[in-house]
Amino acid sequence: QRQRLQRFGKQFGCHTCGTRFATLYVGDHVPPLSLANSRSRLARLVHGPVKFCFHPQCRTCCAKQAKALARQSNGMSGRTAAGAAVMHLPSLLRPT
Repeated sequence: QRQRLQRFGKQFGCHTCGTRFATLYVGDHVPPLSLANSRSRLARLVHGPVKFCFHPQCRTCCAKQAKALARQSNGMSGRTAAGAAVMHLPSLLRPT
């Protein structure tokens, strides 16, 4: 699965910024694990388990997204335009 993710990343680029020149792509969970795990118990009972998709993401975007999600989970109001841009925007690589 990692090799397939690397090939997909080289062919289509990072699903966040679009770069195709990253040396290594990481699998980005959609939705982010921290958001999926923070769902209420009622939501988990009603909707069932979260189904994840993995998309190639460069390390730079991965680090920015991790920082933005850490701020959000700590209750900090660091939601800037740059931080929001790293979150999951519509992409050609996944259905909207």
